[in-house]
Amino acid sequence: MQSVVQFYRERFGLPVWVMGHSNGGYSVAEFAKHLKDRNKEDLVAGLIFSAARTMSDFGSGPFRWPALFVVSAEDGCAATSAAGNERLFQRFKERNTAPTELVLVRSAQAEGGDPCRVGTHMYHRAEEEVAKVLDDFIARH
Repeated sequence: MQSVVQFYRERFGLPVWVMGHSNGGYSVAEFAKHLKDRNKEDLVAGLIFSAARTMSDFGSGPFRWPALFVVSAEDGCAATSAAGNERLFQRFKERNTAPTELVLVRSAQAEGGDPCRVGTHMYHRAEEEVAKVLDDFIARH
């Protein structure tokens, strides 16, 4: 992942934000530890955790990335619950020196099927709200 981020950073000359949804949130947490352990924190401009798995571990701080946690207020997936994401957010925020925000998406709607693959977990019918949350956070940081 580090080489991919480096490639796009050099190719476009723009800040790179890393985002992961669900299991991808776990991957972002692991990548953040990787960067911190190698003193490569400047490689990414910020982190976005979208409905992150609540078992994610960030390692030890301090951190200095703007970080956004976004999750559906009614996420039906037990592994990515809103309450669990609020706890992840608090753990990260306590160790982060940069702005750290949590946004609960309220417009997502349920739909039939596995709650970890559809519906509120996937921001069903809330795509515009989520896009605005992401755009606003990145623009401010």
